[in-house]
Amino acid sequence: MFKTIMKKLNIFSKFLIAGLVAVSTFSCNDEHDFSLNEKPVVSNTGETTLTITEGSEATIELAVSQSIASSIFVLFKPATDDFDFTSDFVIGEGEFIEDYHTGGPEGYVVEIPAYSDTFSVPVEAILDVVPEGSESFDMVMSSYYTRMGTVEGETITYTINVEDYIVNDLDIEFSWDGTYTDADGDTQDLCDIDFDLELYDASFNIIDYSYSSCPEGLYITEGELADGTYYLVPSLWSTNDATFASPMDFPAMLTVTKVNQTQTTLDLSDVWNSTDGGYVEGNSGYQYVYLLTISGSNYTLTDGMTGDVVFNAKVANFLEGHAKRKAALSKK
Repeated sequence: MFKTIMKKLNIFSKFLIAGLVAVSTFSCNDEHDFSLNEKPVVSNTGETTLTITEGSEATIELAVSQSIASSIFVLFKPATDDFDFTSDFVIGEGEFIEDYHTGGPEGYVVEIPAYSDTFSVPVEAILDVVPEGSESFDMVMSSYYTRMGTVEGETITYTINVEDYIVNDLDIEFSWDGTYTDADGDTQDLCDIDFDLELYDASFNIIDYSYSSCPEGLYITEGELADGTYYLVPSLWSTNDATFASPMDFPAMLTVTKVNQTQTTLDLSDVWNSTDGGYVEGNSGYQYVYLLTISGSNYTLTDGMTGDVVFNAKVANFLEGHAKRKAALSKK
């Protein structure tokens, strides 16, 4: 009787083991065991040379060789290490990672969702006002997590051509970047110092201003103001009770740009200092005055203290306005 029971148990065990093996084999095939099967491969199906105007975007078209139940991640980074393109482009959802060695941005990580057969990656060229002309950059796409998928040929190189976005607007930035050492020997940010930027009409009515930013800035769109002459006035309102370990000149700069066409930076570092302070501290010379003349889409900036033309959007070459102003002042 005992032998009969054991014989039946042995037979049952054999069937049970065979069943488990069959279930195990089925499960491995169903879950894409990449140790047995080829990993999904991401390939490019569109253009590898893209031309984009600043402020607009182009699209990279990708295909996945087989859809799986997990996301696949790819990395877009500059082809050379000396170029940080995160300041010029936004790729995908804009998720970028830092370089492990430098701590700076390495590139953009893009997630291709689960079960995707195709995927589109937007590439946006960031709009700025600086006239740079036509530019060309190379970037490389590679796998970020190779466990879930690979890129065809390991990497795919894209060439991005960027064109300036041309408008007849005027951008004005008043900056004083830097630090100072206070009376206690601590390093402080010069943004603590209260500079202002104002625009007046010919009757000395204020029509635009920037009071609470660092840097301060004004933006004039084409046709926003009638033709005529206006007063552009950068000024130092107050040092806000800051203390200084030693006297210093404030590194003030006025940058005037006809958007993506013409730009000049005027050095005002000899105008304001920690000793004289600003309006609140009783400095009668807390303002500096420029005359801004508008004629259609042309802008001319004249130094109100010397009469020198320091910016003229009609010409391609920038005028060295501040050098002339300093030379004129030295003769007085």
